[in-house]
Amino acid sequence: MNEMIVSLTNPKVKQWLKLKQKKYRLQTGTFLIEGEHLIQEAMDAKCLDTLIVSDHYTGGLDYLNKIVVSRSIITALCATESKSECVGIATLPMVQPWHDQILILEHIQDPGNLGTIIRSALSFGFNTIIAVDCVDHTNDKVVRSTQGALFKINYITSHDLESIYQQLKVNGYTIYATALTNASSLSSISFESKCAIVMGNEGNGLTMEAIHGADHIVKIEMATFESLNVSVAASIMMYMVYQQQTGQSH
Repeated sequence: MNEMIVSLTNPKVKQWLKLKQKKYRLQTGTFLIEGEHLIQEAMDAKCLDTLIVSDHYTGGLDYLNKIVVSRSIITALCATESKSECVGIATLPMVQPWHDQILILEHIQDPGNLGTIIRSALSFGFNTIIAVDCVDHTNDKVVRSTQGALFKINYITSHDLESIYQQLKVNGYTIYATALTNASSLSSISFESKCAIVMGNEGNGLTMEAIHGADHIVKIEMATFESLNVSVAASIMMYMVYQQQTGQSH
């Protein structure tokens, strides 16, 4: 059995703790995950770099690169008070070519919203997400709320919406932006097979650049209220596309 790490000043532990900061996650391309479920998802997706378990761990996870540490180190690495006895160092899947259904997110800032959107995207066949100036997707709150979907999605970050739109149009995508004014109702839209849905910031919606560059402006019909949570709205939009693409629409 390998020697157990017990000190928080151990060089490896100090490097792991740095992953609580965004700049180190970006530098290394790795991030922390906690709990058996997320670790297993990362392992299944071949995105697990290191398994770190406490000397009290009695679960069934095992990995070639496994390191045993004291419980105090696990506690320091965890972002929650879940009392997990295992932590992982994870990587993201390699970026793949765009899929036919793309979700574009502009300035999404709430980690919970982003995590929920990622889960919905995977559920409804939007396997490529392009995030323009959004909250860091390796933020621990985002990672937890994706429930492992982050390891199965083609997630691309960008700072240049204009360039993204140009690439979409050159490659035959139809762009559908969501807004409340000068918009067609969602139920009236027939989505093209190669489509991009564009969702905007929680408080401000889409920028005028995002709206004016789109091929269609779409709004979700509602009974009384005029503002849905962006993760709910994105889920509804993607579900409608999914229904049409799979021939399940009414």
